[in-house]
Amino acid sequence: MTGTRVLAILVVSVLATAVVPPAFAWVVNHRRVVRAEADVAAIAGGLRNPDPELRRLATAVDVLCGPGPMPHADAAVGPWTTAPRGALAAAFRDRLPLSADPWGNCYVVNLAAMAAGDSTTVWVLSAGPNGIIETPFLARDAAAPAGNDVGMRIR
Repeated sequence: MTGTRVLAILVVSVLATAVVPPAFAWVVNHRRVVRAEADVAAIAGGLRNPDPELRRLATAVDVLCGPGPMPHADAAVGPWTTAPRGALAAAFRDRLPLSADPWGNCYVVNLAAMAAGDSTTVWVLSAGPNGIIETPFLARDAAAPAGNDVGMRIR
């Protein structure tokens, strides 16, 4: 085998191990983000016109969460993980099938923000790829979720 062939095989091998796995990982993560965005939009759509059941839940809980474990949250962003929680499924009465987000955590809604005033942003969130909620619980007029959270404003 000539030196040129050996070099060509070596270059192809390096490219196959250095380029293909990261590209594949990016595609998988991108698909997860797209799925989370669709789920968040469906949940937000169901919460934009709150029914009496949701108003009743708002007096009892601060955070609604779907199936799956509660994601972690930095204490600086507020009481996402320590506030009284309720099942997100109860807000829909089985109208919307819910599952965990693509990373295995539950979707969350800062329901307490609905009662906090018109300038407080109400979010439907997925903690995103890192599994840590980075969006402040009672953000004022926030335009987008923080960090790599996947979310949609309800108000």
